[in-house]
Amino acid sequence: MYALIKDDVVVGIEPRVFDAPSFYTFAEAPEGCNIGWVVVDGVIVSPIDAMPASEREALKLSQLREYRNRLLASTDYLALSDNTLTPEMAAYRQALRDITNTYTSIDDAVFPEKP
Repeated sequence: MYALIKDDVVVGIEPRVFDAPSFYTFAEAPEGCNIGWVVVDGVIVSPIDAMPASEREALKLSQLREYRNRLLASTDYLALSDNTLTPEMAAYRQALRDITNTYTSIDDAVFPEKP
């Protein structure tokens, strides 16, 4: 597959090279390449890989928090005033709240099992 590139951004993935206007270029697409990937120093990379390390780390922590929040939200109804949480569910919810004390990226986080 070939990446169709304009202004250092992949704008298409094509099965073959074809005649295109001069403002487009083609390059062999790396595995997993998608529209929106970028060219950095002549190499096609994902937008996340093109970010400065500090921004990439902040994004991964944000993704971890978003996923953790969705898991907590899925059990919020159990923590309403007319319900009593089981000790197992309370421990599960606390472990979710504490997950960012241990992990900084969704890529390496180990989530507790829901009881």
